[in-house]
Amino acid sequence: MSEYSSDFRLNISDWLCRDCDGRCVILILDCQKLIRNPTMYATFLLWMMSELFESLPEAGGLDKPKMIFFFDETHLLFDHASDALFDKIEQVIKLIRSKGVGIYFITQNPQNIPDGVLSQLDNKIQHALHAYTPKEQKAAKTAAMSFRGNPAFDTYESLFQLGIGEALCGDDRSGFGL
Repeated sequence: MSEYSSDFRLNISDWLCRDCDGRCVILILDCQKLIRNPTMYATFLLWMMSELFESLPEAGGLDKPKMIFFFDETHLLFDHASDALFDKIEQVIKLIRSKGVGIYFITQNPQNIPDGVLSQLDNKIQHALHAYTPKEQKAAKTAAMSFRGNPAFDTYESLFQLGIGEALCGDDRSGFGL
């Protein structure tokens, strides 16, 4: 039996359950063993998103998503993906929004998210950045440029002035704020 095998069977419909009062349920999928093999991790996430895309009805432009995924350690997802796998991930991320699914990639370095994927994300949350080297400064400028412009403040400068627990939040439909 491989380290990835178990008696547990993932059923996508379980992710759409509600409690007895009709409230959504928070489910956490622990991928600590799976994440040791980045290609397997990326393939699994692609499978999961594809299954959701096939299972969910078309939702159109919802004010709030029906379901949200947070993918931590983003660099493990993209660093080792083949071009074919990467293209498929980008396609699924683009299409899954129409089903009411929101996706957040969590990373300490904005450069961990490829431009093609970053352009498909409606919402962005960026905590304070520190840029001591030219490479870090370039990454900070790229992160600032990924937000839609706001004449009320300079996005790039704001990223360095954020305090503990503060973040710049962006929504491609309605702008952003601190």
